[in-house]
Amino acid sequence: MKIKVVAYNIACAQWCRVESLVTELKPLNADILLLSEVPRLNSGISDDEWIDELAEKLGFKHFFIGTISSANHQAPDWPALTGRHGGKYKAILSRTPLTNCCDIELNGDGWSPASAVRADTIIAGTTITFYALHIPGIHNWQKSTHRHLATEIVDYKLGKNAIVGGDFNEPGNSEVMIQLIENSHLVNTVTKHPIDHVLYDNQNSEYAIDHILYDDQHGVRALASGEHWGAQVGENSLSGYLSDHPYIWTDFMIT
Repeated sequence: MKIKVVAYNIACAQWCRVESLVTELKPLNADILLLSEVPRLNSGISDDEWIDELAEKLGFKHFFIGTISSANHQAPDWPALTGRHGGKYKAILSRTPLTNCCDIELNGDGWSPASAVRADTIIAGTTITFYALHIPGIHNWQKSTHRHLATEIVDYKLGKNAIVGGDFNEPGNSEVMIQLIENSHLVNTVTKHPIDHVLYDNQNSEYAIDHILYDDQHGVRALASGEHWGAQVGENSLSGYLSDHPYIWTDFMIT
Protein backbone atom coordinates (compact mmCIF):
# COMPACT_ATOMS: atom_id res chain seq x y z
CA MET A 1 0.00 0.00 0.00
CA LYS A 2 1.29 3.46 -0.92
CA ILE A 3 0.83 6.52 1.29
CA LYS A 4 1.85 10.17 0.97
CA VAL A 5 3.25 12.04 3.97
CA VAL A 6 3.46 15.84 3.89
CA ALA A 7 5.39 17.94 6.45
CA TYR A 8 4.81 21.68 6.59
CA ASN A 9 5.79 24.52 8.90
CA ILE A 10 2.85 26.85 8.32
CA ALA A 11 4.37 29.82 10.21
CA CYS A 12 1.45 30.23 12.64
CA ALA A 13 -0.87 30.83 9.64
CA GLN A 14 0.27 34.46 9.73
CA TRP A 15 -0.12 34.80 5.96
CA CYS A 16 -2.79 32.27 5.07
CA ARG A 17 -6.29 31.33 6.02
CA VAL A 18 -7.56 27.77 6.27
CA GLU A 19 -9.14 28.08 2.84
CA SER A 20 -5.76 28.93 1.27
CA LEU A 21 -4.09 25.88 2.80
CA VAL A 22 -6.96 23.65 1.71
CA THR A 23 -6.60 24.88 -1.87
CA GLU A 24 -2.86 24.16 -1.76
CA LEU A 25 -2.85 20.84 0.06
CA LYS A 26 -6.02 19.09 -1.09
CA PRO A 27 -4.67 18.17 -4.55
CA LEU A 28 -1.77 16.35 -2.87
CA ASN A 29 -4.25 13.82 -1.45
CA ALA A 30 -1.97 13.23 1.54
CA ASP A 31 -2.62 10.37 3.91
CA ILE A 32 -0.69 12.00 6.76
CA LEU A 33 0.01 15.68 7.47
CA LEU A 34 2.79 16.56 9.92
CA LEU A 35 2.36 20.25 10.74
CA SER A 36 4.41 22.65 12.85
CA GLU A 37 3.78 26.20 14.04
CA VAL A 38 0.05 25.47 14.09
CA PRO A 39 -2.10 28.12 15.85
CA ARG A 40 -4.58 27.33 18.60
CA LEU A 41 -7.54 29.34 19.84
CA ASN A 42 -6.50 32.37 21.89
CA SER A 43 -7.52 32.51 25.52
CA GLY A 44 -10.88 34.11 26.21
CA ILE A 45 -12.19 33.80 22.65
CA SER A 46 -15.24 31.68 21.84
CA ASP A 47 -14.70 30.13 18.44
CA ASP A 48 -13.73 26.90 16.69
CA GLU A 49 -10.16 25.64 16.82
CA TRP A 50 -8.15 26.40 13.68
CA ILE A 51 -7.03 22.78 13.28
CA ASP A 52 -10.60 21.46 13.48
CA GLU A 53 -11.61 23.54 10.47
CA LEU A 54 -8.55 22.50 8.47
CA ALA A 55 -9.06 18.79 9.22
CA GLU A 56 -12.74 18.93 8.29
CA LYS A 57 -12.16 20.73 4.99
CA LEU A 58 -9.31 18.39 4.00
CA GLY A 59 -11.35 15.32 4.94
CA PHE A 60 -9.16 14.12 7.83
CA LYS A 61 -11.32 12.40 10.44
CA HIS A 62 -8.43 11.83 12.83
CA PHE A 63 -5.98 14.40 14.19
CA PHE A 64 -4.01 15.34 17.28
CA ILE A 65 -2.61 18.75 18.22
CA GLY A 66 -0.17 19.24 21.07
CA THR A 67 -0.29 21.66 23.98
CA ILE A 68 3.31 22.96 23.92
CA SER A 69 3.96 26.12 21.93
CA SER A 70 7.53 26.44 20.67
CA ALA A 71 9.50 28.76 22.98
CA ASN A 72 6.12 29.59 24.57
CA HIS A 73 5.38 31.87 21.62
CA GLN A 74 1.77 33.03 21.70
CA ALA A 75 -0.48 35.66 20.16
CA PRO A 76 -0.45 38.61 19.83
CA ASP A 77 3.23 38.32 18.95
CA TRP A 78 2.58 35.24 16.80
CA PRO A 79 -0.99 35.61 15.54
CA ALA A 80 -2.79 33.71 12.83
CA LEU A 81 -4.27 35.78 10.04
CA THR A 82 -7.71 35.35 11.63
CA GLY A 83 -6.60 37.20 14.78
CA ARG A 84 -8.44 34.61 16.87
CA HIS A 85 -5.66 32.01 16.97
CA GLY A 86 -1.95 32.05 17.72
CA GLY A 87 1.09 30.12 18.91
CA LYS A 88 3.40 27.47 17.50
CA TYR A 89 1.96 24.01 18.13
CA LYS A 90 2.53 20.67 16.38
CA ALA A 91 -0.19 18.51 14.84
CA ILE A 92 -0.68 15.16 13.10
CA LEU A 93 -3.63 14.65 10.73
CA SER A 94 -4.39 11.13 9.54
CA ARG A 95 -6.82 9.17 7.35
CA THR A 96 -6.59 6.27 9.81
CA PRO A 97 -7.31 6.30 13.56
CA LEU A 98 -4.58 7.59 15.87
CA THR A 99 -3.64 6.05 19.22
CA ASN A 100 -1.07 6.73 21.95
CA CYS A 101 -1.10 10.43 21.12
CA CYS A 102 1.09 12.64 23.28
CA ASP A 103 3.36 15.67 23.56
CA ILE A 104 7.07 15.04 23.95
CA GLU A 105 9.12 17.89 25.38
CA LEU A 106 12.64 17.74 23.96
CA ASN A 107 15.29 19.20 26.24
CA GLY A 108 18.52 20.77 25.04
CA ASP A 109 20.19 24.08 24.32
CA GLY A 110 18.47 26.69 22.16
CA TRP A 111 15.03 28.21 22.54
CA SER A 112 12.78 26.37 24.96
CA PRO A 113 10.48 24.57 25.22
CA ALA A 114 10.98 22.51 22.10
CA SER A 115 8.71 19.57 21.39
CA ALA A 116 7.22 16.96 19.12
CA VAL A 117 3.86 15.28 19.06
CA ARG A 118 3.67 11.52 18.58
CA ALA A 119 0.89 9.20 17.45
CA ASP A 120 0.54 5.61 16.24
CA THR A 121 -1.67 4.40 13.43
CA ILE A 122 -2.16 1.13 11.59
CA ILE A 123 -1.78 1.15 7.80
CA ALA A 124 -1.97 -2.07 5.76
CA GLY A 125 -1.70 -4.07 8.98
CA THR A 126 1.52 -2.30 10.01
CA THR A 127 1.82 0.00 13.03
CA ILE A 128 3.49 3.28 12.09
CA THR A 129 4.64 5.83 14.66
CA PHE A 130 4.50 9.42 13.41
CA TYR A 131 6.25 12.44 14.90
CA ALA A 132 5.62 16.08 13.99
CA LEU A 133 8.18 18.48 15.45
CA HIS A 134 9.71 21.94 15.65
CA ILE A 135 13.12 22.08 17.34
CA PRO A 136 16.02 24.58 17.47
CA GLY A 137 19.25 24.30 15.53
CA ILE A 138 22.17 24.33 17.94
CA HIS A 139 25.11 22.81 15.96
CA ASN A 140 26.21 20.76 18.99
CA TRP A 141 25.01 17.16 19.08
CA GLN A 142 25.67 16.59 22.79
CA LYS A 143 23.60 19.64 23.80
CA SER A 144 20.93 19.41 21.09
CA THR A 145 17.25 18.55 21.29
CA HIS A 146 17.97 16.26 18.32
CA ARG A 147 19.88 13.96 20.69
CA HIS A 148 16.87 13.77 23.02
CA LEU A 149 14.66 12.99 20.01
CA ALA A 150 16.90 10.10 18.93
CA THR A 151 16.63 8.57 22.41
CA GLU A 152 12.84 8.90 22.37
CA ILE A 153 12.55 7.20 18.98
CA VAL A 154 14.84 4.31 19.89
CA ASP A 155 13.28 3.75 23.34
CA TYR A 156 9.63 3.88 22.26
CA LYS A 157 8.40 0.30 22.12
CA LEU A 158 6.09 0.83 19.11
CA GLY A 159 8.51 3.09 17.22
CA LYS A 160 10.27 0.59 14.97
CA ASN A 161 8.36 1.96 11.93
CA ALA A 162 8.91 5.61 12.83
CA ILE A 163 8.28 8.44 10.35
CA VAL A 164 9.45 11.84 11.62
CA GLY A 165 8.70 15.12 9.85
CA GLY A 166 9.04 18.79 10.54
CA ASP A 167 11.32 21.77 11.04
CA PHE A 168 14.67 20.54 12.42
CA ASN A 169 16.40 23.94 11.95
CA GLU A 170 19.47 22.08 10.71
CA PRO A 171 20.53 21.30 7.11
CA GLY A 172 20.69 17.66 6.14
CA ASN A 173 24.48 17.58 5.97
CA SER A 174 25.07 19.13 9.41
CA GLU A 175 26.79 17.12 12.13
CA VAL A 176 23.66 17.26 14.30
CA MET A 177 21.46 15.76 11.55
CA ILE A 178 24.09 13.14 10.70
CA GLN A 179 24.28 12.11 14.36
CA LEU A 180 20.49 12.08 14.68
CA ILE A 181 20.18 9.72 11.73
CA GLU A 182 22.94 7.43 12.99
CA ASN A 183 21.63 7.30 16.55
CA SER A 184 17.96 6.83 15.70
CA HIS A 185 18.57 4.40 12.80
CA LEU A 186 16.58 6.58 10.40
CA VAL A 187 17.03 7.65 6.78
CA ASN A 188 16.45 11.19 5.48
CA THR A 189 14.16 11.12 2.44
CA VAL A 190 14.45 14.84 1.68
CA THR A 191 18.12 15.75 1.99
CA LYS A 192 18.51 17.96 -1.06
CA HIS A 193 16.04 20.61 -2.18
CA PRO A 194 16.63 23.10 -4.99
CA ILE A 195 16.48 26.13 -2.71
CA ASP A 196 15.88 29.23 -4.79
CA HIS A 197 13.85 31.38 -2.45
CA VAL A 198 14.92 34.83 -1.32
CA LEU A 199 14.64 33.95 2.39
CA TYR A 200 17.32 31.29 2.01
CA ASP A 201 20.44 33.36 1.45
CA ASN A 202 22.57 30.20 1.31
CA GLN A 203 22.01 28.78 -2.16
CA ASN A 204 23.54 25.40 -1.29
CA SER A 205 20.91 22.73 -2.01
CA GLU A 206 21.84 21.08 1.30
CA TYR A 207 20.58 24.12 3.22
CA ALA A 208 16.97 22.93 3.61
CA ILE A 209 16.03 22.62 7.30
CA ASP A 210 12.74 20.71 6.91
CA HIS A 211 13.07 16.95 6.66
CA ILE A 212 11.15 13.67 6.64
CA LEU A 213 13.03 10.79 8.27
CA TYR A 214 11.99 7.15 8.47
CA ASP A 215 13.08 3.71 9.65
CA ASP A 216 13.85 1.61 6.55
CA GLN A 217 14.64 -1.62 8.42
CA HIS A 218 11.11 -2.96 8.76
CA GLY A 219 7.85 -2.43 6.88
CA VAL A 220 8.31 1.02 5.30
CA ARG A 221 10.09 2.04 2.08
CA ALA A 222 10.44 5.52 0.58
CA LEU A 223 9.55 5.80 -3.11
CA ALA A 224 9.82 9.48 -4.03
CA SER A 225 10.05 12.86 -2.33
CA GLY A 226 10.18 16.56 -3.05
CA GLU A 227 9.32 20.08 -1.91
CA HIS A 228 7.27 23.02 -3.13
CA TRP A 229 6.75 26.61 -2.02
CA GLY A 230 3.10 26.54 -3.00
CA ALA A 231 0.95 29.43 -4.12
CA GLN A 232 2.12 33.02 -4.02
CA VAL A 233 -0.08 35.22 -1.85
CA GLY A 234 1.23 38.68 -2.61
CA GLU A 235 3.28 41.35 -0.88
CA ASN A 236 1.44 41.07 2.46
CA SER A 237 3.37 37.89 3.19
CA LEU A 238 6.94 38.04 4.50
CA SER A 239 7.94 35.40 1.98
CA GLY A 240 5.40 36.06 -0.76
CA TYR A 241 4.03 32.56 -0.11
CA LEU A 242 1.66 30.89 2.35
CA SER A 243 4.60 30.30 4.70
CA ASP A 244 8.30 31.11 5.01
CA HIS A 245 8.93 27.36 4.59
CA PRO A 246 8.23 25.10 1.63
CA TYR A 247 6.16 22.01 2.30
CA ILE A 248 7.91 18.68 1.77
CA TRP A 249 6.45 15.31 0.86
CA THR A 250 7.43 11.66 0.61
CA ASP A 251 5.59 8.73 -0.92
CA PHE A 252 6.04 5.51 1.06
CA MET A 253 5.30 1.86 0.41
CA ILE A 254 3.94 0.02 3.47
CA THR A 255 4.65 -3.72 3.27
